[in-house]
Amino acid sequence: SFISENLVCTTLQRWLRVPKREEQVSFYKDRSGEVDFVFKGFNTIIPIEIKWRNEMPNLKTLHKVEDSWNVSQSILITKDQDLDLRGKRLSVPLWFFLLCF
Repeated sequence: SFISENLVCTTLQRWLRVPKREEQVSFYKDRSGEVDFVFKGFNTIIPIEIKWRNEMPNLKTLHKVEDSWNVSQSILITKDQDLDLRGKRLSVPLWFFLLCF
């Protein structure tokens, strides 16, 4: 939802400001869809997708980015699903993500 995406965006921006960091946060969009945020660090890229739903939809754009960019990890922020690590993807509920930052 719009609110959960704004919470994550605000949190990431605040984290990057104090202390001043070189990392950047942007987004990815193509004809097939979008990835909400892309964290770009010195030597890493982490796609971050937010899904505020009870049932998890198809994550085809996130899959595409994970495969084509050969990322070492990605983050899926969910409404209330359990913390879970499957392959390269960490699924985390929004409340936990916010507590970590």
